[in-house]
Amino acid sequence: MSAFLGDDPGSYRERVEEAVARAKAERALEAPGDPITVRIPRAMEMLGIGRTKLYELINEGEIDTIKVGSATLVVVTSLKAFVMRQRGLVRLA
Repeated sequence: MSAFLGDDPGSYRERVEEAVARAKAERALEAPGDPITVRIPRAMEMLGIGRTKLYELINEGEIDTIKVGSATLVVVTSLKAFVMRQRGLVRLA
C-alpha cells in the first residue's frame, strides 16, 4: 500500500467520507446575505469569548483567518464549524 492510503484501505475511505461530511456541513452553514468574514471583535462577540481565547483558537488552527492589508478577518464558516465540533456534530480525521 502507498503511504497515502496507509495500512488499512478502510481507514482511507473513512477519512474521505469524514472530509466530505465536513465540507457538506460547512456549505450548509452558509446563508445568502451572511458575511463571509468578520473582524476580531465581531468574532469574539459571536462566540462569546475574549480576545486572548480567540487568538489561542486561531493559533491552534481551530479557527481560520485571512489578512487583508493590516486587517485580520475571521472566516465565518470556520467559527460555525468550530461550534459544531465542540458540540460533537462533526468529527475531525
